[in-house]
Amino acid sequence: MNLDRIDNSDCCLAPTVSGNGITVAFSPSFEPDWHPFHAERLAVFPRFVLLEDCGQASDSCWPDLSTLTESDADRQMAYYPAGQSARSLRLVFDRHTRGLHVAVYEDDRTLLQALVSNASDTALEAA
Repeated sequence: MNLDRIDNSDCCLAPTVSGNGITVAFSPSFEPDWHPFHAERLAVFPRFVLLEDCGQASDSCWPDLSTLTESDADRQMAYYPAGQSARSLRLVFDRHTRGLHVAVYEDDRTLLQALVSNASDTALEAA
């Protein structure tokens, strides 16, 4: 298992995270008014994530809004490829460090874990 850390001083998601032959590329984050119910809670998450395996196969992974959970400590959501795949992602936004933790799984095996620091959270900035 590989743990990467990417410092992002621009206060936005890093375009890519790589390790263990996996590259994770983030789309821009959700706009704070994108969803009428979840609204700003989604603003820390990308609209989709592209998974690339050693530059050969790639999957577009989409958020599963039914997995969005929130606590005082964090906010998290799962992402899945549109087609049949054993891979999935979990993104966890840490409210205290403002870091976004990314984990890529294949069935029950962890392929990659990474931390993108300084993610933007408009809900926290407004508070």
